[in-house]
Amino acid sequence: MIQKAFLIIKIFLVACICTLFSPFFNHSTLYAQDFDSEWQDIFLQLDSGKVQSAQQLILQVKEKASKQNNYPQIIKAIIHEAALSSNGKDPNGKESLFVIYNAISSLQNDADKAVLHTILAELLWKYYESSAEEIQSRPQFIPKLYQDFTFSELDNWDALYFRKAIEHHTNQVLSKHTSLQSISIRTYTDILKVQKSAEYLRPTLYDILAFKLIAIWEQIERNQGRSDKAEFTDSLVLTKKTQFLQLPVPSLKGNNLQDSPALRIASIYQHILNLHSLDNNQTASTDADIHRLLSLYSRLFHPDADSIVIGALLEIGNAIIKN
Repeated sequence: MIQKAFLIIKIFLVACICTLFSPFFNHSTLYAQDFDSEWQDIFLQLDSGKVQSAQQLILQVKEKASKQNNYPQIIKAIIHEAALSSNGKDPNGKESLFVIYNAISSLQNDADKAVLHTILAELLWKYYESSAEEIQSRPQFIPKLYQDFTFSELDNWDALYFRKAIEHHTNQVLSKHTSLQSISIRTYTDILKVQKSAEYLRPTLYDILAFKLIAIWEQIERNQGRSDKAEFTDSLVLTKKTQFLQLPVPSLKGNNLQDSPALRIASIYQHILNLHSLDNNQTASTDADIHRLLSLYSRLFHPDADSIVIGALLEIGNAIIKN
């Protein structure tokens, strides 16, 4: 049981911290970490199988971080609390979902809430994946309260409602873009090990979370059956950035696009590019645009797709050279 409990926290943390910030995760510490000694003690307790002692230390970290308004450490403590909440008895991570969801209401900072909404989106998908066969056999779910995503009826959610819940948490993150854009990723170095180059490509917490949301929707897309796969037939998805920003994404032509992950991915790219459109330094915008072109090209069914994407990438390259 001891080994199992520690394994659960390691797996959970890989899912919730490392994958959340994986594009910029390495093992070199660039900035001082104020809580290193506390976390070393926590992991020593876990290595020794003393889960309850570790939980007490995590609570102390959260209390200390709250007094200091150290929001990244508060988030880190909440994630660890959630990881240990099931005590090895919850293979699907249901208790972890409840802990993180309940923690959101206790937070005042929009950025912290957005981080937890992103984690919830990913954990909901992992929960669905682990029980997909059983969930897909459930009858159509109609919530007692409209758009109720509180998990009170989680055991009755059907596949469509899981998608709606993930969509809800995605929207919660994107709606906080103003706050998230004002936060440099350096602010979260207590839980982020960031490479210096990352600050140019993903300069704000918004960028980190938005690209993570794209990755989640890509996971959902890969899980779809071949007959349900969405594809664009509209070459406008590869149009130049200024024109792409003006497109009404839901009106793009294609097959199986309605409410599809592909359409959601396109809309998030548009959201990212729009928020970076007025940047003095266009590095992050250009990088996002290249990702947009390559991503949507793979979802475009069009006889001229190859020449269109090559032309678009060459145009970006020429613009970089001129500047």
